[in-house]
Amino acid sequence: MNITIIGTGNMARGIATRALAGGHSVMLVGHEAGKAEGLANDLQGAAQGGASVQAATPDAPIASPVIVLAVPYPAAIPIVQQYSDELAGKIIVDITNPIDFSTMSPVVAGGTSGAEEIAEVAPAGARVVKAFNTTFAGTLVAGQVAGQPLDVFIAGDDAEAK
Repeated sequence: MNITIIGTGNMARGIATRALAGGHSVMLVGHEAGKAEGLANDLQGAAQGGASVQAATPDAPIASPVIVLAVPYPAAIPIVQQYSDELAGKIIVDITNPIDFSTMSPVVAGGTSGAEEIAEVAPAGARVVKAFNTTFAGTLVAGQVAGQPLDVFIAGDDAEAK
């Protein structure tokens, strides 16, 4: 499977490492010049089973069926709006925690969630799945905790997308 990860931080590194180890090809999209290329170079050795990792510019087309939003919550909705035409019919993986980390307060209204807010602005046919938001980047890179394989919780309304 081909996966596009939007973001170049620690979580992008962790998720890409696991995807590449599983034989999935990864396209990294970064909005800071050189960060996607640097991360792609760092991850070359993690690719298994014919997988590859490449960097793309923010204006490159997104052809992958799965797009991971490895960005802070405040950036997620603008990114979905920016790439709206290219996300139609695709699976959008939301890894965010919609928290104001300075106050540890939720940034979404009660009765809703960050994933629901993202789904509201997603184009028709896009399916939003929540995942990776309870797993630390370092454990994703390592692939285990205390010698035990990782569990990643996945939530969504679409069984196929999950």
